[in-house]
Amino acid sequence: MSIKAQLHDGTTLEFPDGTDPAVIQKTVLQVMGKAPSASSSIKGSTLGGVFMGLRDPIDAGAQLLVRALPDSVVRAGNSLNNQLADWGVPGIAKLNGPDAPNLSGLVTGKQSQASSPVDRMVSDANADYDASRKLAGRDGLDVARIFGNIANPANRIVPMGGAASTAGVALRAGAQGAISGALQPVTDSDNFASAKSGQIMAGGVGGAVGGAIADRLVHGVGNLFASMRAKPGFPSLLGGSGGGMPAEAQANALLTKAAADQGIDLSTIPKAILDDVRGNVTSALKQGKTPDAATLARVAEGRAVLGADAGLMTGQASRDPQLFARELDLRGIQGAGKPIADRLALQNQRFIDALGKKGAAGAPDAYDAGSSAITSLQALDKQLSADVTAAYGKFRLHGGATLDVPLQPLAQKFGEVLDTFGRENIPGAVMSRLESYGLMGGKQTKVFDLLEADKLIKTINANIDPMKGPQTAALGSLRSGLSQSIDLAETQTQGASGPAADLLREAISKAKARFSLHEAVPALEAASKDRGAQEAFVRQYVTGNSASIDSVASMVKLLSPDALDAVRRNVLASIMESAAPGAVRGSDAAKFSQAGYRRALDAIGDRKLATIFGSDGLAQLRQIGRVSEWAQAQPAGSAVNNSNTGAAVMNLVQGLSGKGNPLSQKIMSMPGANILRNTLSTAADESAVRGSLLGTQTPKSAQLLPEEVDALRRYLPSAGGLLGGTAASSVR
Repeated sequence: MSIKAQLHDGTTLEFPDGTDPAVIQKTVLQVMGKAPSASSSIKGSTLGGVFMGLRDPIDAGAQLLVRALPDSVVRAGNSLNNQLADWGVPGIAKLNGPDAPNLSGLVTGKQSQASSPVDRMVSDANADYDASRKLAGRDGLDVARIFGNIANPANRIVPMGGAASTAGVALRAGAQGAISGALQPVTDSDNFASAKSGQIMAGGVGGAVGGAIADRLVHGVGNLFASMRAKPGFPSLLGGSGGGMPAEAQANALLTKAAADQGIDLSTIPKAILDDVRGNVTSALKQGKTPDAATLARVAEGRAVLGADAGLMTGQASRDPQLFARELDLRGIQGAGKPIADRLALQNQRFIDALGKKGAAGAPDAYDAGSSAITSLQALDKQLSADVTAAYGKFRLHGGATLDVPLQPLAQKFGEVLDTFGRENIPGAVMSRLESYGLMGGKQTKVFDLLEADKLIKTINANIDPMKGPQTAALGSLRSGLSQSIDLAETQTQGASGPAADLLREAISKAKARFSLHEAVPALEAASKDRGAQEAFVRQYVTGNSASIDSVASMVKLLSPDALDAVRRNVLASIMESAAPGAVRGSDAAKFSQAGYRRALDAIGDRKLATIFGSDGLAQLRQIGRVSEWAQAQPAGSAVNNSNTGAAVMNLVQGLSGKGNPLSQKIMSMPGANILRNTLSTAADESAVRGSLLGTQTPKSAQLLPEEVDALRRYLPSAGGLLGGTAASSVR
């Protein structure tokens, strides 16, 4: 049913049932030419709605502006208006008489709608638009007007980029919503202040809610895209990182980089363990998830050292401070914490076993290892000396004359030694031999040939006392001069030819080889005569700071396989004793310390360790150090209760739960209440323990980068304005 209005000229206007009488009257006046008229079809169209949305902030701003003007400005405006009307300016009417608007009322905002031209203009425009919408059949939510609001720059003032969280976005969007609410026009000027307050409040709440929802949508949709982007084969033009690289190749690349960043040598990890970890990484990549390659690499190395049943726990492998602390605190919880306590105890034993299996277990003590090394070197030296004598004798048998070794280099060194160290630092036996060669100015009683040179080196080595530094240095200089004399003898024989000359050169070569041995191991003869030297041999000539890397390398090449094995095992035993005192003796109470282990390795140094054990052996020793550090060293920021009082308090609280508080006592006295409480508490603890024993966490779905989220948030200002303005538009 419709409403009909017939004009005096017979024209009939038809309105939808329920049309506001004011709208009918206004339309009738427009048709009769008594009010300005525009095409209702245009005003009520979608384009008209967009225009009104763009106009709303302007109308609202005008309403606020005139209310902010002082009375003097309003009165001046009234006077100017009346003067223009007196001059006959078209469209200007005088503001006087009983029906004239009182512009000064704009200041208080308490006058009727008719008292303000701005308010009347806004009211008329909105009434006209509402009537046009109804005539155009556009009832309901005015999407076009909302779009116009969004398009207006006034609804995008507050920036969203840079917000650190969803709460930050909501706060900014709420501010934008309040602004957008304030920029909605008020048609009920009699209640302007309350209407505007309602608009601001509704806009702020609506904007905050809209901003929060929009930000969560950005995260949700963005992370969904990130998961798709992370999958192998995703187009690189759309941000795919792997391009056409298969998941298996990506997994290898991730593990290789993670291992390199942490100093892990993947070649030291058994293939079965590495394949298992690589499979986990590959599976995560295929699901578009982000695997924690660093944690998985630690898990693999942990299994290689500790075994699958004693591998690193989740907090240990991830190095997450909170998880690490939680695991150590859980170990003391009665019942539930036992698996973690057992795992830690097993790890301690496996670290000790790792060194034991490499030779530390049952290793010879310092004396036996030193004795084995000295015996090996003595045997070699005896063989070399015999070779020199045999070669020189063979030369003589083939008609060779006695080879005089030039004394000049030795004599020059002898003079330098006397000036630098003094005669008192040259042992008597060595001095007697030097005098027999005429080096003290007396008569030379012995020919200085290769055999005498060999005897002199024996005498020098037999009289070296490592505890006497000046004497050791003096004899070292004499040995150097003797070596130079042999070199000069070799040079002087270069021109000789024939079988005898070849035999001579062979003899000289063997003599030089023996002298080189004694330069590499200068305390050989002294150690063989002093029982204390055996016990100190490894420490003094292998691991000690005084043992140079070159001398250790030379000795390692000279030792027999059995002697070298004894030295290596003794070094491992000393490292174990530093890391776990008592473990070498088989103590059940020995506790492995990653800090003590690291100090022991660092005291020897990687270059010397590599010389003794080879590069592979060094890699394995450092592998034990890395895993023990991950298992024991507390990550920065972890609040581990090292005294274990936290667990004691938790046990006490559980025991006292329900005591003291009457209500709690009543509840706990109910049948089964204590059983239920203990069951739930234990279940929670056991669940945490099971998660820790897994050693790794479920891979997380790929997420947008922080800078990507911030870039998307820059497009959110309209969200606060949209919901804020929409919520405020209901209050007019």
